[in-house]
Amino acid sequence: MTFHQLAHIADVINANSTCYNAIVPYVQNAYMQRRGKTLIPSSCLVLEIMVRGKTKNPIHRTAWKVYEKDIESIIRKLERKDATITTRLEQLALSVHDVEVIVRRATYNTLRLRMVPIGLEILDNLHGG
Repeated sequence: MTFHQLAHIADVINANSTCYNAIVPYVQNAYMQRRGKTLIPSSCLVLEIMVRGKTKNPIHRTAWKVYEKDIESIIRKLERKDATITTRLEQLALSVHDVEVIVRRATYNTLRLRMVPIGLEILDNLHGG
């Protein structure tokens, strides 16, 4: 997964969510990975999602980190049901529903974005235009 693909997911969240803000830092998250008896330095990109504005009383957590490898494994699982999701990701054309499903499954159902697609065509339909 590239930086631009993660940035596209963050852009979809920022454009359609009223409660959450997402960023992708340029610096990769470094960690050690165990292979056999040795530790190998590894790194991956991280999608950081934060609560926007004031939080309500029941919300105790205000930030989530979704790792690149988790998103890749979820996309591989989603590809079984929807074969075109990888092409949409490569073309940077993920829908709001795709991003909601990816984030929900990557955070083990603890974060539900509840994004509503806001666009001129939807507003025109509401006003009878």
